[in-house]
Amino acid sequence: MTDMFSIGASALSAYQAALTAISENVANSQTPGFTRRRLVLTEAGSGQNRARSTNGADRFNGVRVASIERNWLEQSARNVWSSAGSLAAANARSQYSQAIETQTAESHAGIGTALTQAFNGADRLAADPGNPTLRASWLSNLGNLAERFSALDSGLQEITQAIGNALGFAIGQTNASLNQLAGINSALLTATPGSAARASLEDARDLALGQLSERLDAQISFGPHGNVTVRHGNAILLDGQGPRLVRTAATTNGTLGIAVINAANEIVIRPAS
Repeated sequence: MTDMFSIGASALSAYQAALTAISENVANSQTPGFTRRRLVLTEAGSGQNRARSTNGADRFNGVRVASIERNWLEQSARNVWSSAGSLAAANARSQYSQAIETQTAESHAGIGTALTQAFNGADRLAADPGNPTLRASWLSNLGNLAERFSALDSGLQEITQAIGNALGFAIGQTNASLNQLAGINSALLTATPGSAARASLEDARDLALGQLSERLDAQISFGPHGNVTVRHGNAILLDGQGPRLVRTAATTNGTLGIAVINAANEIVIRPAS
């Protein structure tokens, strides 16, 4: 009778854990970074829950939750991170390309019209150099052309400033993700495999990796405890020693890039992606 109660109690306990996992899956179905859980059950056959017959043979004594696993595939996650990074880069290029096209469009800048007026005025003045009216008209045309170029320069400077501000914001978010991942790495080293705490840490890790991948081309490798090493080009951004933060910098050709402090405290310049 005691064995029956023990088996029944273990079944109820496993059922309660299953209901908890189901409720978490439903409640967090729209939560960014959350991965569905599933329970792995095994025969209760160790410690005080294991019954033995009079001859010393083991007997079945119910079930227990062996682990809580995430329905997660590494390759699928990598594909999602890569696609998200490519999409973010394409959106950024499209946004600023459209801004440049708007600034340089004839309907906005009017440089083509101003040039035509200046050249036509010069032709008319060449035919009658002493005409004061033509001189005044040509000088007015040149002044208008100069104003158009000045306005274009101001517009392009604003776009350059906007790109720099966006890069600075992305750098700040990148450093925040690297610091967050460093903390998650440390926690994963001591988290019990198959536990709910371990699953939550891995969710937070994958969310941070996804956010990081949207901002730069990150090469990610996983350690035996689920901890990660992150590289960008030939620079290590995160490993067991902790994060290496980045900052904006100018590359040798004058474009914006990022500077990374590597293990030898050398600055590595990478083009901004």
